[in-house]
Amino acid sequence: MRINPKYFQLVGDAIIPILGFFLWDWNLYFILLFYFLDMLTKEVLLHLKSNKICQYKKQINYDFFLKEKRERLKFGIISSILLIFCVFLVQLSMPFIQSDFHATEQIISFWSYKDMGIEQGYILVPLVIFMGYSQYKMEFLAPSIFTKLSIQNLWLPHLKSMLILMSFSALSFAIVRLKSFPEWVFVVSIVVVSSIYQLIVLKKNEREN
Repeated sequence: MRINPKYFQLVGDAIIPILGFFLWDWNLYFILLFYFLDMLTKEVLLHLKSNKICQYKKQINYDFFLKEKRERLKFGIISSILLIFCVFLVQLSMPFIQSDFHATEQIISFWSYKDMGIEQGYILVPLVIFMGYSQYKMEFLAPSIFTKLSIQNLWLPHLKSMLILMSFSALSFAIVRLKSFPEWVFVVSIVVVSSIYQLIVLKKNEREN
């Protein structure tokens, strides 16, 4: 029985933050920056996919291409607003979790954290980008998914996940204003919620295919 490679990716997505926090001295904001980096990469790749879909639609139906182009702009703006709002909620929440929180210092520390003598920013950022682009080529370009997908079908699942993320961020902000918890509680909660959601989506896609 062949195991879907996405399950291995899901496990990796869960293990890295946990190892980072408990073994590599990452703090909660480091974990969040890791997720933000992954989210930003996916956001950029969605625009690449949208562009490829629009190019294909332009070749076969110009009117449909114009409709898809408007959809791309609409969904892209909505997604960007949701992402910015999530980041904003995180920035508001962090001072309640870390009394000495300074975003700029944390970002610099995250980038310059050294493992084996090399600042992780020079490894982690290119690695996330490379893995994302490789997945884009293998799972989107190679099987010509762009010929079967509309802009709406591409963006709606992403927007649903962003709405869930925003709800989780808003709930977390409300909680930290009322009661303080150790950072590990938030780290584990983020990993568990993210993993469960990804597993649900993966199972749903397998049933539909």
